[in-house]
Amino acid sequence: MASEASKSQAQNRMTVVDLTRSQFTPSSSSSINDTALETLTEDQWTPISHPSAADEPKTNLSRDQFVALSDRIRRLELLVAEPASLTRDPTSQISAFTTERIGFFDPNNNKNPPISTHYTDRGPSTTYHNVFTFTDNLRARLPSPAAIDASFLGEANTWYVTELSASTRRSLQNDSSLHAWISALEARFKLPSGVAWSRLKNTHFTADDVRRGKNPVHYAHEVFLLARAVGRVSGHSSEAREEFDVREAFEVQVAYDQIDAELKRSGWADLPPPDSNATREEFLRQIMIVKNTWYELYPKPGGR
Repeated sequence: MASEASKSQAQNRMTVVDLTRSQFTPSSSSSINDTALETLTEDQWTPISHPSAADEPKTNLSRDQFVALSDRIRRLELLVAEPASLTRDPTSQISAFTTERIGFFDPNNNKNPPISTHYTDRGPSTTYHNVFTFTDNLRARLPSPAAIDASFLGEANTWYVTELSASTRRSLQNDSSLHAWISALEARFKLPSGVAWSRLKNTHFTADDVRRGKNPVHYAHEVFLLARAVGRVSGHSSEAREEFDVREAFEVQVAYDQIDAELKRSGWADLPPPDSNATREEFLRQIMIVKNTWYELYPKPGGR
């Protein structure tokens, strides 16, 4: 008897699997790529035909239970076939990932510092206020172009929703290179060149700044951003890349020129002048070498 019962159960299991492979097929309006296991409905998975009472295998399950079990196995088979498809709304997941990865853009050219950090229950979150800090972040992290707008706050969100046409938004969302995104953002949100030039001429780093504890690295970044606003070159071809390199050297030269001469020639650790191929990275490395010497030569009143 036990042997016959085991044989009957095995036959039932085989029949269920065969049934799920032959009796069920996804409807044309559904895709496993955007439907989670627990959220599939009868509308999304339509049986070709349920077994008639005469064709049903012998089982202790009711007909409804048998059909439900068959459907469940079919869903499992499809998920095993495409294990990456576990979300109903992949765009929302991409958007959430994008904001966690690249932060938010809330443009404000008068905000200092140009980047701020706040903390949430999911950890630190970064907000970029200067457009160049945000577009540099896009270049470094290469997020999905279709989800960049999830990072927009304030005026950036207004620009995207109300200023751009639907066709422009679609074009940006399909910009896998991010070139169009970066060009559009910088053109819209950079500081006007005349205002940037006026601020740049009045931005210096002096011995008094050292005594007040100002960080020369912060000064250099401030000059870089202003210089880029004065004459930004967004290059994508090899020729434009050469122009971009020249622009970077210009930014470094301005930052160097507007440091007081007594700091650049302090005697213990001179700051060498940049050459025509200077980069921000190299210049900041030199600043890091000499800044502690500056702090020793020009301490805060009352000691550090």
